[in-house]
Amino acid sequence: GRQIYFQGGHVKARSRTTAALAAAFAAIVAVTGLASAGSAQDQLTAALISDVGRFNDKSFNQSQLEGLNRAKARLKVKTIPLQSNSDADYIPNLTTAVRRGADLVVCAGFLMAADCAKVANRFKDVQFAITDYPVNIPPFANAKGKILTKNVTGLTYAAHESGCLVGHMAALMTKRAGGRQV
Repeated sequence: GRQIYFQGGHVKARSRTTAALAAAFAAIVAVTGLASAGSAQDQLTAALISDVGRFNDKSFNQSQLEGLNRAKARLKVKTIPLQSNSDADYIPNLTTAVRRGADLVVCAGFLMAADCAKVANRFKDVQFAITDYPVNIPPFANAKGKILTKNVTGLTYAAHESGCLVGHMAALMTKRAGGRQV
């Protein structure tokens, strides 16, 4: 779920996406052993690289930035948000994040897959994650599904499950409007 609002039902998928990204940061920290030992020099630094939608898109990139900010506030991680204004910014932004000391770099969307794989293969000691892209397919794996880029985690969601809810909402709106009940 990207950005779905139902005023009467109070369903806010964007806030779930934000929470999911913050939870993903926590999970990656736990799984990869990046949790700090308590000293400031051991503090996790997480970077988020937007895709071309930019951080003020009121959607996908903005939700992820909110998740990064939540991780900063609640998990006390250092953050490096870098906005991509075009796809030509992906590799420079990814490289900048690594050079600024990011322990974890999140690529905000499937459009960044090829560049994320390229940079992750170059910096194997840094953990990467990519939103909306599984890592068991190219460019992170071969055609048989063998993962080739082991320092990347795919952050995928069951976005298709919102279809039932949207269909139900449409049916209720049609019924309320007195239209033909199909």
